[in-house]
Amino acid sequence: MLLPIIVTHQLVVLFDQIQGLLRLKEPAVLLRCRKEDHHHVESVLHSAKHEYASKADVHQPEIFVDHDVYLPPAPSHHDAHGQFW
Repeated sequence: MLLPIIVTHQLVVLFDQIQGLLRLKEPAVLLRCRKEDHHHVESVLHSAKHEYASKADVHQPEIFVDHDVYLPPAPSHHDAHGQFW
């Protein structure tokens, strides 16, 4: 029997964090995100560190979320691809 999987924004953020950590293989990471995603990142940070450590068979990395510098916001739906010439 197949069960439906509900993909939430938090789940997507978690998988993105795990993928990034697995690629970097660093013991400590400074993480920057968009200001509007900050609460999503914080909500899955512990789970991402635990999942990464178990997959990579290493200690949980230190992840510092930058609270001063944020990535640019997502484009609006009105101007999603910038100006068209």
